[in-house]
Amino acid sequence: MAPRTALLLPLLLAAVGGIVAAACTTSGTLGAQDAGILEVPDGSAIEFDGQAFVPNYACAFEEQSSYVCPDVTLAPSSWQAQCVDGDDCSSRVNGTATVAGCIQTTGYQDVQVLKTNCAAWAAAGGSLPVIDSGPAPACAPGNVSSFKPTWHPPRTPVKVCTRAQIVSYEECLDESATVYDPTACAEWTGTLSSVDQGCLNCLQSNESEDEYGPLVFLPTETLVNVAGCIALAEGKSDGTGCGGALSADQECDRAACLPTCPTQTSSQVETEGACESLADQGACQTYATPAGCAGAIELGDAGTPAEQSCFGFPTGTSTAIFEQVAAAFCSGG
Repeated sequence: MAPRTALLLPLLLAAVGGIVAAACTTSGTLGAQDAGILEVPDGSAIEFDGQAFVPNYACAFEEQSSYVCPDVTLAPSSWQAQCVDGDDCSSRVNGTATVAGCIQTTGYQDVQVLKTNCAAWAAAGGSLPVIDSGPAPACAPGNVSSFKPTWHPPRTPVKVCTRAQIVSYEECLDESATVYDPTACAEWTGTLSSVDQGCLNCLQSNESEDEYGPLVFLPTETLVNVAGCIALAEGKSDGTGCGGALSADQECDRAACLPTCPTQTSSQVETEGACESLADQGACQTYATPAGCAGAIELGDAGTPAEQSCFGFPTGTSTAIFEQVAAAFCSGG
């Protein structure tokens, strides 16, 4: 099948230093709000005014977030333990914010100001919250013998978004991965125009819905619906074609790995991705084999131009994938 990185927008995953608030995910971290302070969770050197240094203070805490978005309220995330260098804990205060039409509520507990960086404190015998809660589970494919895929047909394409709107929303999601309340989200924040609201309704969909749009908000990641795009392009919205095969394999991979693989940081996301690759070679091989058609389409070896566009052909960048999949659903193709 196609490489996982081509099917998920890296900018939409739970990224270090920021939550994709605009996408109404259910977990993550708020970005630093103090100018000049950069967040790094591993104690490594960071660059400030052109010079590298290791901060001598940090904040350890547990965070929980929940979201109320148009027509849906998402359940709170589990408490996530973190240690952030260069953070004096002053911004770790319970509160709410409105971003991209969603009300975000964030809570903190066990907030601790450290007089050293996270790595040095841990090396000296300090106890981070994540250690207090027990060892992290091993990230490896689990048993999926009882797994059964559920096909979610793609929504019927409509013409409610211009290319400019799609690009604008993609820029908002991109900045939201690293910046709290980014300027690129101004168009998508607060009371939206009827035109923007119509476009947003088309772009977004949630895991619980029967039919999926171009973006699907899952509990741990935001999926770019390449499978649905392929189904539209091949005229097989009933899931009998390559789109259905790809969707089944993606679901199996998540079922095999997400129970034991955290996805709160970029390194954890990479590890979870490696787990999914292993699942394709073992636990999910039954689904991975027929999903190989998607890999051939992505490489340009098979498929119509419409099917190839679902992978951002010819560049294959995450931006191209998002824009072309969004166009297939919301710009009439």
